[in-house]
Amino acid sequence: MTVSPRRRRQLSFWIGIILVTLSFGIYPTYLIVAILPISLLSRSGVAVGLLAVSWGMFCAGSVLVGKQGLAILKRRIFSRWGRG
Repeated sequence: MTVSPRRRRQLSFWIGIILVTLSFGIYPTYLIVAILPISLLSRSGVAVGLLAVSWGMFCAGSVLVGKQGLAILKRRIFSRWGRG
């Protein structure tokens, strides 16, 4: 079974959007890490690990969304804010 290039781009776009969105969902966990009953060194290590995972997901999502997908998102987001 072959997948058309258009379908592949759509799938890539939506997977990228999901990864970018999930990458922002990691940030609230920093508050949880801050109150964990572990040493400061351990909390720092967990925070750095979360940071790496978050940015990794964001970068991978950005690559999957691509330039055309980014242009579509910009148009949709800024067209709403531009209306007044």
